[in-house]
Amino acid sequence: MGNPFPLDRKILDDVKPRININRQRLVLLGRQHARRPTIGEARATEIGQRDQRANNLPVRQLSQRVRPEINGANMQDPLGAFSKGVNFTRYRGQRQGHYESFFVRANHPHRAQAFWIRYTIFSPRGHPADAIGELWAIFFDAGQNRHLAAKQEYRLADCDFDVSSFRVRVGKATLQPNRLEGAIEGTAHSLAWDLKFQGASPPVLLLPLALYQGRFPAAKSVVSLPMARFSGVLSIDGTDVEIAD
Repeated sequence: MGNPFPLDRKILDDVKPRININRQRLVLLGRQHARRPTIGEARATEIGQRDQRANNLPVRQLSQRVRPEINGANMQDPLGAFSKGVNFTRYRGQRQGHYESFFVRANHPHRAQAFWIRYTIFSPRGHPADAIGELWAIFFDAGQNRHLAAKQEYRLADCDFDVSSFRVRVGKATLQPNRLEGAIEGTAHSLAWDLKFQGASPPVLLLPLALYQGRFPAAKSVVSLPMARFSGVLSIDGTDVEIAD
């Protein structure tokens, strides 16, 4: 299926990662699904995380970080053990360069509308002291031929990325199990959200499990909660869009 929400080149360029070699993993919330200022079914949503780094840790160290629960009996279910920490932050202040993104995307089941919200860590190679947190939000409305985007940056000291649970905060915007809240006052547009989500689907790996533990490929993706459903309110330049399950 083609992309019903084409982005102009400027937005695409802004969204591109800013390090040479990327590592991608979808974390908790979805990839795609959106709604409009009316009550509608909020379906088919995914939750995901993107984890990208310029140079990966050695395979042994990475394996210990990503799969700490795998030992003894848990070796019988490596996918289950991996899934337990799928939404945990991988960044530890390493100097190799790091890009990690927790994002939510949702598509309206019937209308050509969608939203995308992203919580990001960016640490330049060799300069972990300059690491920042980024907050992104985009609303797509192909029917009206409009795509509104906003972005805000924060010092990493003003952010929290939990390495042992699914807890993310960029500025005052939060992402945690079953809930995300936040707001961005951009130069051209403002977006705010107060959303809940639910789902029971297991994570979807886009690569064989073994490849998530090694150095290759550099970019990896995983959808931690496919087909999630959302409810709540998304505010676009002061206009509330009701997201109804």
